Amino acid sequence: VLGAGGAIRQAMRNPDSIVYEEVRANPGASVMCFQYRAQNGFGGMGRETMAIVNGKPSQEPAVWNKNCTKSLQILDLALWQLNRK
Repeated sequence: VLGAGGAIRQAMRNPDSIVYEEVRANPGASVMCFQYRAQNGFGGMGRETMAIVNGKPSQEPAVWNKNCTKSLQILDLALWQLNRK
């Protein structure tokens, strides 16, 4: 989970601006769901989602709705570690 969160951070235009709001996963971590805020191209903060299903990242709403709207474990420790800079 931390590796996936780090990869999301590195893909950002301004990696230091990212603030993870929620990180959830299923027990085997084959589904990981991230909600975060990051600086957009206009300098404002936008809310984004990323679902990683079987190692494939997606920001498509259909993938999020299919995999991330069900009951998943909230990973508070991972959230804390991802937000440390």
